Amino acid sequence: MDNIIYRSWDKETEEFIFSDQDSDEAWFEFNGGTLKAYAIHSMDAGSLDEPPQPNVVELERPELFTTIKDIKNMMIFQGDEVEASIYGDEKPQILTVEYRDTCFIIDDEDSESDCVPIGLFVGTLKIIGHIHKGGEMKEGG
Repeated sequence: MDNIIYRSWDKETEEFIFSDQDSDEAWFEFNGGTLKAYAIHSMDAGSLDEPPQPNVVELERPELFTTIKDIKNMMIFQGDEVEASIYGDEKPQILTVEYRDTCFIIDDEDSESDCVPIGLFVGTLKIIGHIHKGGEMKEGG
């Protein structure tokens, strides 16, 4: 069985952090029943009486891995923008992956009717970006 993997966008570094990668500077934890992501961006100077303390920043809402990969074998996460043909359309549409009502869907933000389960498109989706930084895809994401 696959592990559950989350990622979270760090606005300051403009990079994703992933829950399956060990790091002393970024981590995920449940806080008040909600999964949150944190990163250390710097250390406070401290004083004679107090040692330096980490400057911990809460990152954007964690996004869940769908367990599906695109045609280039990249992991598809909630928040990714994908190219897909809906209902046999010749021209692919750009859709956003969302997690709604215990199901991953791809959604056209302009239309309520294009909310369809992502599983119907396994092997045909292509990641073209993500919802952060204007949809630009970064290496490793």
